[in-house]
Amino acid sequence: SVALNMGLLLSQAGKKTVVVDADLDMANITILLGVELNPITLHNVLAGENNIADAVYEGPSKLYYVPASLNEDRKTLDYDKLRSAVAELEKNYDYLFIDCPPGLKEEAQCAMLSTQEVVLIVNPEPTSVIDSLKVKRFAEKNGLKLIGVIINRATSDKTELTPKDVQSVLHIPVLGVLPE
Repeated sequence: SVALNMGLLLSQAGKKTVVVDADLDMANITILLGVELNPITLHNVLAGENNIADAVYEGPSKLYYVPASLNEDRKTLDYDKLRSAVAELEKNYDYLFIDCPPGLKEEAQCAMLSTQEVVLIVNPEPTSVIDSLKVKRFAEKNGLKLIGVIINRATSDKTELTPKDVQSVLHIPVLGVLPE
């Protein structure tokens, strides 16, 4: 939802923006957009059935998006095709956001390695921040520029980590805090 909302804000500001749902197991951009079905998805591109341009759709506020499949179709996917698909999209858009899956499984790593810059999204609790520290190390090891961290689902509960705590652990700036 963070990548989608950032994309919407930029498209509303007149920037040509595309959001790619690279969370292939838990796709949700189309659900958040209220779209029922897209016939061609990122799954088709990674399976070698279509080009990335075939999987781009226009959403609200002239936001473009590339959905992942909502079906549990287990096609053989070549995650490495994501890098060339992203490079193709970068030629036509002012901003490109990749909604990565959490963690460091192969699809998450390929999604991150398709980018130039990374923003970490964390919940304000210790396990989320420690997991993000592992993702940060992966990004640094692979020469990706870390822009900062966004704290998501904050409730201002006394048990939550503060932005200062998060910044202290991750050693990157907190860009913003989004409430629950």
